[in-house]
Amino acid sequence: MEQKTAIVIFQPSGRRGHVPLGTTLVEASRLLGVDIEAPCGEHHVCGKCKVRVEDGIFEKYAIHSSPDHAGPIEPAEEEILTVEEKLEGRRLGCTATVQGDLLVYVPESSRAGKQVVSKAAREIDIDLNPGVKQYSVKVEEPTLEDGIADLERIKLALESKYGLSSLTIDIYALRS
Repeated sequence: MEQKTAIVIFQPSGRRGHVPLGTTLVEASRLLGVDIEAPCGEHHVCGKCKVRVEDGIFEKYAIHSSPDHAGPIEPAEEEILTVEEKLEGRRLGCTATVQGDLLVYVPESSRAGKQVVSKAAREIDIDLNPGVKQYSVKVEEPTLEDGIADLERIKLALESKYGLSSLTIDIYALRS
């Protein structure tokens, strides 16, 4: 016995084909090579597979598409879709089933991105120049005779050991 089918067209990809009646829109998209997000495994909980079923006669495709051709709204859709989304013809691709010819728009938020496989990692020489560096110096204990402040003593040690000059210090760091 021959299985009954309907024409399903996915936009914006333009993919189309005959799909068995009762097939979910996510399953239909897979059959036709259209990737719709379904990270929950089609358990009707995430709402990532939202699509819009177009309503009207589309002479270009020789079909009449209607929200009624996607089956009745299921309880899972009642929980996830807003009133506005239902009025716009939005459905969950994992619950809506093909009951007649359909023109389905897949919004960008519901399109599954293609997996990108990176090439093998390779070594790259990168010159690191961090904004903050740590230096260690030993300074002489202050005496009454030399009269040099602790900050000046540190600056002199950094200049003689590392060649650092024209150094400044944040006033809050100096106070601590």
